[in-house]
Amino acid sequence: MAQPFQWRDHRQVYEGIVSTLRTGLPWRDLPERFGPWQTVHGRFASWAADGTFDHLLTMARPRAEVDSLAAYQRRNVVERCFHRLEQWRGIATRQDKHPYRYLAAITLASTLIRLDT
Repeated sequence: MAQPFQWRDHRQVYEGIVSTLRTGLPWRDLPERFGPWQTVHGRFASWAADGTFDHLLTMARPRAEVDSLAAYQRRNVVERCFHRLEQWRGIATRQDKHPYRYLAAITLASTLIRLDT
C-alpha cells in the first residue's frame, strides 16, 4: 500500500520564497532546509497565479484617511517602500522574467515590508 502524500509545510516553503527573493539566489541554489527547490518555485508560481500575494497585501493595508496630510503620508510611505524594495536582490535584479511572478514577488515583499513597519 502506498503512503499518503505529505504536503511540504507552507511556512517552510514561504520562508524559502522570501529567502530567494531577498538574496537573489537562483531557485536551483535554494538551501535544502526549505525543501526541494522545485516545490518552493512551484508553490510560488501557483500562489502568484491564484492571487495569494495580492490577498496578503490587501489584508496588510491600513484604512486610508482622506485629506492632504494623509496624501502626503501615503506618498512618503510609497517612496520609503521603493527604497526598501531595492534591498531585495531578487527584485532589484528582476530574477523572475515572467511578469505575473515578478509582480507577485513585489507584492509579497511589499506585504512583508508593510507588516514590518
